[in-house]
Amino acid sequence: MRKTTAYHVKSVVSVAVVLFCSVVVTKGILAGQTHASNGAGWDHLPHWTAFLLFLFFMVIIGGCEGLQISAVKLNELPPISDQTRSMAARNISILHGEPNPRLRHFLVGRQLFAAVCYVLLARSTSFSGSDGNVSGGFWGWNRWACAVFLQTGLLGSILVTNVGVLAWRMAASCFPASFMNSWISNGLIRTILATEATGIIAAAWVLAGALDQATRRKPAHSDMDVG
Repeated sequence: MRKTTAYHVKSVVSVAVVLFCSVVVTKGILAGQTHASNGAGWDHLPHWTAFLLFLFFMVIIGGCEGLQISAVKLNELPPISDQTRSMAARNISILHGEPNPRLRHFLVGRQLFAAVCYVLLARSTSFSGSDGNVSGGFWGWNRWACAVFLQTGLLGSILVTNVGVLAWRMAASCFPASFMNSWISNGLIRTILATEATGIIAAAWVLAGALDQATRRKPAHSDMDVG
């Protein structure tokens, strides 16, 4: 990417917006003003626990996004021979090793984890109340601002997109081996594969096969077989 003046201006504005969103969401969670500590099943959740869960979900969704990029990227590169990155080599062997490569199972399984995190993060970062009425008020904001920016979850979505998704994807794209080279990555990969192996999301394969039959699509040579 060519780093022009416009690029630097957009970067500064984006960082400022993300920092602002971080402050607003953090303040809302710790003050008990978001759905993370309001609603059925959430009323008695301590505010600091809600904040820790928010961070946990951000790490999980970031790991899912980054591992997807790393897994595909490393498959296109020469095998890892660096002894300091033995865990990365082990993780790649799990996903791409013969005779039972598991990449497609991982890609399907990670989507379940990502979807769950999206739903929980949407709840954690959107403010409770309605019609712009936020419990305790929020820094003197009027009802219109609270309704549009806080209760819709707009600021939370900007934060999650930048910090929880894209930043991890970009880091994994630039440093795929380093991203894959950890016990945390290994544990997440195994957990995702174990979840997918239960068959809880096997309907995706059935629906994909039905779509193939309905459209009479002829898969390209590089396409993964469905089934």
